[in-house]
Amino acid sequence: MKTVTIVVAVVNNEDLNQVRDCLASIDAGRFEIMVVCPAKYHKSLKEVLDPKNQFSMTTGNQTSIRGLWQQAEKSAITPWTVFIQSSDILTVQLQNNIDQQCRKFPPYPNCKYNLQRISIFLKRRTKYCHFWTGEPAPHIKFNYSLHAAENNCKGQESKEFWTTPMGSLLHYGPETISKAIITATLFAEEWAENVYHKFPDLDKKTVLKKAVKESLMNFFGGLLFKKWIRDGYEGFVFALLDLFITCFGYLRYHEKYIRSGQQLSNQLDSIQNILLVHINGIGDVVMATPTLKNMKARLPKAKIDVLTTTSAKGVIENNPHINHIFTLPRLPTRREIKHMVKNLKSIKYDLIINLMSRNSTEKLVGLLTSKWKINSNILNRERFTDVMLGFKHDKSSFIQWEFDFLKRIGFEPKKFDPEIFLTNREREDARCFLNSAGFNVREKLVIFHPFSSDPLREWGIERFIDLAKNLNKTYKYQVLFVGSKNEIKETRTSISSQIPRAIFYDGSVRKTIGLINESNLLIGGDSVFTHISVAVNVPTIVIQGPIAKYRPRDKDLYTDEKKNFVFYKELSCRDELYTACGSCSEQICFEFSVDTVLDKALKILN
Repeated sequence: MKTVTIVVAVVNNEDLNQVRDCLASIDAGRFEIMVVCPAKYHKSLKEVLDPKNQFSMTTGNQTSIRGLWQQAEKSAITPWTVFIQSSDILTVQLQNNIDQQCRKFPPYPNCKYNLQRISIFLKRRTKYCHFWTGEPAPHIKFNYSLHAAENNCKGQESKEFWTTPMGSLLHYGPETISKAIITATLFAEEWAENVYHKFPDLDKKTVLKKAVKESLMNFFGGLLFKKWIRDGYEGFVFALLDLFITCFGYLRYHEKYIRSGQQLSNQLDSIQNILLVHINGIGDVVMATPTLKNMKARLPKAKIDVLTTTSAKGVIENNPHINHIFTLPRLPTRREIKHMVKNLKSIKYDLIINLMSRNSTEKLVGLLTSKWKINSNILNRERFTDVMLGFKHDKSSFIQWEFDFLKRIGFEPKKFDPEIFLTNREREDARCFLNSAGFNVREKLVIFHPFSSDPLREWGIERFIDLAKNLNKTYKYQVLFVGSKNEIKETRTSISSQIPRAIFYDGSVRKTIGLINESNLLIGGDSVFTHISVAVNVPTIVIQGPIAKYRPRDKDLYTDEKKNFVFYKELSCRDELYTACGSCSEQICFEFSVDTVLDKALKILN
C-alpha cells in the first residue's frame, strides 16, 4: 500500500523536458504521483507527457507554486504528501528514505519536513542552496485532518526524528539569463499574491516604502548572509534578479490589487460619502445618470454628491439619487478651482470619481482629501488615479464603459436607461408655453435641434429647414426649433422665411427639457438635446457624423421598439482619435438625403 503522494507543480510549460525528467525520476511503484498545473497548461502538458507514466493530473485557477500545492493537497488520498516543482529531481537515496521513514514515523499535527536541495543555476552547480524570495521550500507533510485517527496519532508528539540528511533533491534552475528573468517574473507574481494574503489593505505609499526597504535588505542581506557573493558570477546574477522579485512584486501588488480596483471592491461596503465629478458636456452628464442609479442601488445608505458644469446642472436637478449638486464652469480658472476645493474639503469623502477627467479636474481632485481618488478617461491619458480602466480601443458606448468601470470597483450595474426627473409644475409650464405659442395639443409636435458645439458634427441648417418645411407644410406637423440664444438668433430669419409657422425657443436647458417631454419626435445631430429626448422617452432621430455610432449612444437605446434611430455611415476614414475629420471638407459621413430622413420620421410619427 502506498503511503506517499508526490505532488509536482508545473508553473511554466516552456521547458517540457524538465517535466518529463522529473516524472521519470520518481518510482511510480512506491509513490502516487500527482501533476498539478494552471488550467491553461493542461492541454499542452497532456499532449506531450508519456501516457505510460503512472500519474494523475489536476488543474485549477491558481498560478503560484504554493497555490498549486495547496490545491493538490485537497485531492491527495495518502497520509503523506511530498511537494516539489517540475524542475526538481528526487534522488534514489531520497526516495528510499522518504518511503521508509513515512511508513514508520509516528506523525503529529502540522508535521512538516523541508527537503534539502542542491541548486543548479545558469548550468552551474552552486556552492550554496539558493531560494528566490517568496519561493516555497520542497517539503514532506502529513495530512493530519484526514489520517490522524487511522494512525492513532491524535495529539501525539514525535519522539524520534527524521534521518538527517535524508538525501538530496536536485533543483535545475534557469539555464540562461533570459530564462532566469522569466522565472523571476513568476516569483514576483507569487510574492505579490503572498503579500496580499498577509496585508490586503496596503495603500500606495506603504507599498512604495516596503518595496524600497525590503528590496535593499534582501539584496545586501543575501550577499552578506546567504553567501550569494561566494557563488561568483552566478550568485551575483541571482542576487540582482532576486532584488527584482521584491521590487517588482510590490509593483505587481499595486497593479493587481490596488490599480485594478480589487482592493476598493473589497472595501466598498465601508464607503459612505461619494463625490462624482463630471465637468463635461451636458449630453455626457445625461449619459452618466445610469451610473448614479447603479451606485445608489449598490450603496443605498451612501450620500452621493455631484460636481458638474453650471450648464449641466439642469439635467440632474431633482434626481433622487443625488444628495447635493456643486457647479463649476466647464473651463474653470485657478481661483474658481481653489474656491471649490475650499468648499469641498469640509466634507470627508471616501471615494471621488472623476469621469472623463481632464487636467483641470485632475488638479481639483488632487487637492481634495479622500481615501480613494479615481480619474478615468477612456480616450485620453489617465493621471493620478488609484484605479485605472485604461484606453478603450473597442466601440463600446460611454454607458457601457462606465458600467465596466463600476464592475471593476465592486458595483453590480444593471442596464438602466438614462433618466431626467421633471416636476409636475415644469410639465405644466411647458404646456402653457405651447398653448400661448398657438400649438394645438391634438396635433403632433416635432422639435428640431440642428446645432452642435462642433461644426464638424452638423448636418447643415439648410437640410434641416428643408426637412422641417416638408413635415410642416406637406404633412401638417407642428415644428419647434430649440437652441441657445446665439444659435436661434443666427438662424431665425432664414428659418422663418421658409417656414412662417415655425416657433423658436432659446430658454434654459431645464425648460427646454419640459418642451421636449411634450413632443412626439425630436430630430437633431450629435448634440445634447438628442440625448435628453432619449432620457425622457421621446422618439428621436440622430443624424450622426464623424463620431462612432455607439460611442456616445448605447445601441440598446436605439431600437425600433424605443422608436429611436441613428443615421450613420461606416467609413474607413474614421479612426479611434478621429484624426482625419478635422481636414475633411467633403463630409461624406453626412451623405443622407432629406427624403431618407423624412421617410424615417413619417414611419415613427405614424
